[in-house]
Amino acid sequence: MDASYWADVSTKALSVVRRWEAEHERSNAVFAALVEFHSRLQLFDTTTAPGALGALVDRPDTLPLLHAKHVRGVENLMVALHEGIVRRTTLQDELSRVHASVWERHTKCRSNQSEPMQMAQPSWGTAGAGRGLDSQRVLLPPALQLIEWVEELAQMFGAELQLKSQMVEALSLDMLLEHLIDAQRTWALEPNVQPDAIERWDMLAASLNVPE
Repeated sequence: MDASYWADVSTKALSVVRRWEAEHERSNAVFAALVEFHSRLQLFDTTTAPGALGALVDRPDTLPLLHAKHVRGVENLMVALHEGIVRRTTLQDELSRVHASVWERHTKCRSNQSEPMQMAQPSWGTAGAGRGLDSQRVLLPPALQLIEWVEELAQMFGAELQLKSQMVEALSLDMLLEHLIDAQRTWALEPNVQPDAIERWDMLAASLNVPE
């Protein structure tokens, strides 16, 4: 489990993280639109005060048309959040495969009697091996610690995926607006995603990947 191996692992892991972050940004915009549509939907129910319709109050079909339009809007936005869960599931599966491959490599290394002790100690490796003067020596954390970091990453995104899946399943047309707003805050905060865990991988990747 040398420097080139961990460079590859860090590249794969961070690829998932960056796509998750992009999905999160996209879903935040969808959730904000959902809150907006849902709040307006409340204005167009059968108890709407005439003043809420402004100049359109004299048209008898205005209220049902606006209500139907916003129902479709809310439903489409909820579908978009469901589709986002599918994409996140794909990303989580990809990260789980990285985790599984690391453990498979770890199991093979344990068959070598001298390897377990070595894996518990920091080790020197070469970043950019084969790049001549561009290559550089780096001190790697113990391999066992790096394995734990991979597991941590997989577990925290798995927990966040589970939370978001439950939140999406709980969405409905008749959900109270204040509950939806609370859900939006939790969604945006991603309580299971720890920035320091991602930062560790950013730092590791920066030390192991020599620029072209």
